[in-house]
Amino acid sequence: MNFAGFIQSLLGGIGTGTVYALLGLSCSLILGRLQICSVMHGDLALLAGYLCYQAYTVLHISPFITVIILLPVFFGIGYFIQDVFMKPFMKLETWKGRYQGQVMVSWGLGMSIMALEYIIFSGSYKTLNVPYRNSTIHIGAVTIPVVHIISFALVIGLLIVVEVALKKTSLGIKIRACSDDSVSAKLTGIPYDKICAITFGISSALVAVAGLAYTLMSQLNPSEGFDLTFLGWAAVILGTMGNLKGAVTAGILMGIVQALTIYLWIPNLAIAAIYIVLIIILVVKPRGLFYWKKRERGSAA
Repeated sequence: MNFAGFIQSLLGGIGTGTVYALLGLSCSLILGRLQICSVMHGDLALLAGYLCYQAYTVLHISPFITVIILLPVFFGIGYFIQDVFMKPFMKLETWKGRYQGQVMVSWGLGMSIMALEYIIFSGSYKTLNVPYRNSTIHIGAVTIPVVHIISFALVIGLLIVVEVALKKTSLGIKIRACSDDSVSAKLTGIPYDKICAITFGISSALVAVAGLAYTLMSQLNPSEGFDLTFLGWAAVILGTMGNLKGAVTAGILMGIVQALTIYLWIPNLAIAAIYIVLIIILVVKPRGLFYWKKRERGSAA
């Protein structure tokens, strides 16, 4: 085994994993924190990617400028989806179909987005040919794509922003309160439904950035949305539900597993290897890699 090739593959996996990390960060806010089950986030990411592609191809607008414009747009889309389509199911008990209803509604919306993408953009693969797409930095025998560095910086920056917002802002404290105990949060006067809608909006804005990162690294096709959704879910579950740093770390680890499978084993099994690792880890640690049971008060040190 060539050592430089191994390092090259490892770094490439980290770059690819940043897309999964961004998806995991987005999904963790709603799935891990508020137990809102959306299976349309991958389709939203692709929609953002197509809009970045179209803006650059037709209007020659930088995809980074486009995604800044898309942040409030996707926040509004997410807020609307939660407030209109998902909220009715939030009031149901689990055994009455709370999660099943959310999954089916979001799946239908995701399929609708995919159908529109096929109609507008066709099913052919699209490539965002920005000048820096194939730019690289050389460190000895190792080559690092510039888009991987950009995506990694986006992951770290957004993780810091979201973590600080959850801990230091009034909105963040309300989100955490709704996550910890929705009944107590309502009793204290926190508008639970509105907080859920805002959180879904923030999650949708974050997934637009994931769509940009994916578009810079891969080719766009409407059929990829469902796969991206479940890779985001896998990052949330593997990284422990509600743990934002865990979801980001798990997403990067998933990219490494994928890259090393391609380098060391069978390339066609790269995605399957991620789910195999997920199953193995969940057998050992059902609550995810980064779950540690809090020591109960009065227990021995």
